[in-house]
Amino acid sequence: MPQMAIVLFYFLNISAGLSGIYLLIRYFINAKEKNANARLEKEHFALLEKSKELETANSKLSYYASHDALTGLSNRYFLYKSLEKTLKNTKEKESSVAILFIDLDGFKEINNKFGHSIGDKLLKVVAKNIKELIGKDNLISRVGGDEFVIVMENFRKLSEVSQIAEQVIKTVNQSYPFLSLDTQVGSSIGISLFPKHSNDVDELIDFADKAMYKVKENIKNSFLFYESSMSKDIS
Repeated sequence: MPQMAIVLFYFLNISAGLSGIYLLIRYFINAKEKNANARLEKEHFALLEKSKELETANSKLSYYASHDALTGLSNRYFLYKSLEKTLKNTKEKESSVAILFIDLDGFKEINNKFGHSIGDKLLKVVAKNIKELIGKDNLISRVGGDEFVIVMENFRKLSEVSQIAEQVIKTVNQSYPFLSLDTQVGSSIGISLFPKHSNDVDELIDFADKAMYKVKENIKNSFLFYESSMSKDIS
């Protein structure tokens, strides 16, 4: 075989071998890249799922931080924050806000007689009925065991506030299928007004609370507007 042919033969074989090695290396590199990409895609998907779980958990935490777990109404914390904003906006509009503090009459006896599960059921029904009564324009919060607060805006006359209080009393004072017929459920309501009684959130709620206690002491299943003498009587 001529020398040139031998050289060419070896050159071609070497080239073919190098090409094969190159292709083999590229194959392993591509396979590794595919595996790496698949792993990264899997990790990315897992991170997205975890992010969704965290977002859902945060939403739930945010909800329960501002809502009552039993009734689904806003809680005391949300009430104070919302009322602060409401009073600020109302000052600019030079209008009024009414705070209705509601306490159920005879609720302790109902718990003792029928058990806490029935008491909880009553609270949920009462909360639902009052919320439907006052509509979306007014806020209702559960602030204690059997205590609720309504924040009423956009009224022009005190008679409108009185009308809502009367409707709440009528709504609460009804027969409930899960209670015996001789069981009466009533509500005592105290009402304070912004800016007539105070410009402070704590004072307004406290004044409405005092008026509510005055109702429970003397009348029950009725309502009263706060008067300064009520604070003197309690102190």
